[in-house]
Amino acid sequence: MKSIHISGLLLAVVGLTLPATMALSAETETKAAVGVMRDFNRADQDRDGYLSSKEGRDYIGTSLSLDDLAFRAADSNSDGRLSPEEFASHAEAKRAETLPTPPVDKPAPYSY
Repeated sequence: MKSIHISGLLLAVVGLTLPATMALSAETETKAAVGVMRDFNRADQDRDGYLSSKEGRDYIGTSLSLDDLAFRAADSNSDGRLSPEEFASHAEAKRAETLPTPPVDKPAPYSY
């Protein structure tokens, strides 16, 4: 778990890891975490430290858009709002969707 200071807040950014075969440098992971928190802060219109479903919908148009279904899936504790950690987990899932899948070796054809 990494901790990042943003705007005087200490936030634990969780779940920003990739499989070992696609590991990022610590600097790249830190930049990704800062980018996620920047996106969270942009979406958090009322600056209460959480995203409401309305704030999530209003953020549509970005790669981290949250329609109602995505919002409910990201809201892991079902409290009706997203914490920075829940948003970071959503961001990781979206990033994982866009990663290329490694090629699968096809077995050699059998010869008789």
